[in-house]
Amino acid sequence: MTKPEVIPKYKRISKRFVEDHQEQVFKMAQIGCTDKELAHILSMSEENLRINFRTELSEGRARLRRGLRAKQLELALGDKNPTMLIWLGKNYLGQKEPKNEHQHSGGITIEKKIFKASVKKE
Repeated sequence: MTKPEVIPKYKRISKRFVEDHQEQVFKMAQIGCTDKELAHILSMSEENLRINFRTELSEGRARLRRGLRAKQLELALGDKNPTMLIWLGKNYLGQKEPKNEHQHSGGITIEKKIFKASVKKE
């Protein structure tokens, strides 16, 4: 099996090639494929991929994020998953863990004393 020739980054890609592969790039971006993986599958450089399929990459990845977000909310609210609810609260609502100030209940006082050494000049 021979390795397909990779389209170098400086070579123009035909409009027909782009049109024929738009849906494929969109679907693969939607399932989380990296630029490197897509470039390898299409036998082109990553730079050419980003230039010629910018819209498909960004829209596919946006749909992936929307789907993940919706599923997280569904699981968190439906199953009442406390870990997921805390994570969503922190990330979407700006909630934070309360700071626990440890207070000492005993009657111990710590004093800081500074000692100065005197040096005699002879």
